[in-house]
Parts: sequence; structure tokens; C-alpha cells
Amino acid sequence: MQRFNKISCQFIIALYISLLSISVSAEDDAFIKLKLGYGISIEVPKHWGELGDATKMNLHATSQAALANSGIKLMPGQKITLLAMNATPDPAGAIIRVSVKMPPDFSQAELLAFTEADLAEIGGVFFNTMSGVMTSLDGKLIKMFAPRKEIINGHKALLLSYIRNSNFGPSNWQVDQYKIPTEDGRFIEFTLSRRLSDEIMWRTIQERVKRSIRF
Repeated sequence: MQRFNKISCQFIIALYISLLSISVSAEDDAFIKLKLGYGISIEVPKHWGELGDATKMNLHATSQAALANSGIKLMPGQKITLLAMNATPDPAGAIIRVSVKMPPDFSQAELLAFTEADLAEIGGVFFNTMSGVMTSLDGKLIKMFAPRKEIINGHKALLLSYIRNSNFGPSNWQVDQYKIPTEDGRFIEFTLSRRLSDEIMWRTIQERVKRSIRF
């Protein structure tokens, strides 16, 4: 029995090392590091599809038009989409967006000072805004989660999460939008969207992507 226990223990250790090796190899093969500009880099699945400049411009124009159509006044400033990537195959079940916005909505110091009441007020404004935008796009905002602060690459980030319907299937989607002010004046918007019918798979991949972002 003692010999059997020893052999079993050796087998489990060997199996663990084997699985660890496979995991590392798979990670190296499946992800690629992209440098996006403005000092931002991110690791994404190499087989996902990156949208071209014309498509990114159309997405930007659509978002501006949706705001205007819903009666929301556009704030002055500039927003540059650095990365727009969809999971493959089509129809995409997950989406990554990375943008830089100028001027920033708030600073790191202001974000640190946000109280629970401040976050609740921000959530209410965001809910009303997104409800109008979704309606103008023939969509529906189903649920808004309470805004909260998270840490991304050592910086405080404001997380705004909500669930929306889909125009391309029965499953709802969850959208996690991170707003990250930096000390040097950059304001990064990092958005992860995923279809909830395959939530475990997409969330696992997107968590890996989120942990990789550097700026």
C-alpha cells in the first residue's frame, strides 16, 4: 500500500508538470503582443480578427450618430480607437476595444476620491445615456451593475458593466468598460464584451487579455 501511494503521488506530480507545460505552450501559441501607440500594449488571441481603419471609423461615426439621435449632447474632445478586435469565427462571441480619449473625463486623484454616492450618481447618468443610445440602435439595456473601482496595470480604473440584448441572436451580452486615467494625462477606455451563452470561455480569454494590458 505504501509503495502504491508513492507511485500514485509520483504520477500526480508528473501529470501536473505535464499539464503545466501544455498550458505554457498553449499560451505562447495562442496570444500575440500588440503595440497600439500612446505607450499602450496588449496581448490578444492571434486568431481573432482585427477590424480595419475604415471599419473603426464607421464604428466611431455610428456611436456619435447614436448619441446625437438620442438627444445627447456631444462633449468636446477627441477619441481615437486604437484596437477593435472581434473573436472568430463569425458571428463574433466576444469583442475587444481600446481607445484613448482627450481631454480626460477625470484624473487618478479624482477617481481615488470618488465616494459610493459619487459612483451611484455616475451609474445613473451612464444608465440613462446608454439606454438612449441602445434605443436609437434598436437595442435594449437590460441591466446595469453598480460602478466600482478596480486596479488595471497598477492604476485605478472605473468599471462600468451592463447587460444588453443582441441584434444577432437570442443570447444577451455583458459589456465591461474600464475608464483609466493616467498620471501623464492619457485617458484609456478599455472595453470587453462577450456573449453570455458562452460566458465561461469568453470570460477566461478576456481575463487573460485584461491582465496583459500595459501603459
